[in-house]
Amino acid sequence: MEFLGFSVTQLCICLFIALLLAAARSDAKSFIIPNRLNVAVFALYVPYVLSAPTPIQWIMTSVVAGGVLLAGFALFAAGYMGGGDVKLLASTALWAGPGMVLAFVVLTASAGGVLSAVVLLQCRYGWVLGLSSAEGPRAVPYGIAIATGGVFVALQLLTR
Repeated sequence: MEFLGFSVTQLCICLFIALLLAAARSDAKSFIIPNRLNVAVFALYVPYVLSAPTPIQWIMTSVVAGGVLLAGFALFAAGYMGGGDVKLLASTALWAGPGMVLAFVVLTASAGGVLSAVVLLQCRYGWVLGLSSAEGPRAVPYGIAIATGGVFVALQLLTR
């Protein structure tokens, strides 16, 4: 089935990218990832699975996403991540599945490290964003890093 020359699978992946970018933007502006975006990323996975040209190992994929969610809960409980970040991480891990979850997590962590360094420089020196060090943010909008890893996953899915 096609719509404007695109398959349903391709449209789902493009919407997935758009949702990731919206989550990153929201997190960058307000340090909040709205639940509606996390639910949309999760819910959009259903039509993707139903329209995928190759079979999806949805049981193993669900186990992987559940494991990421449990690890995220531990990070949230320790105060290292926000709740919206954990939900976005787990719902994006669903899209990554067992075949790409390791690459997704490594890329997300790497992007988070770079992002943390930028925030640290901003807080310490204030020159990164042109603000004084007292005006700099004290938290890391980790949704940007998760979106980076998620866009990588989406691009891999598009090229299959």
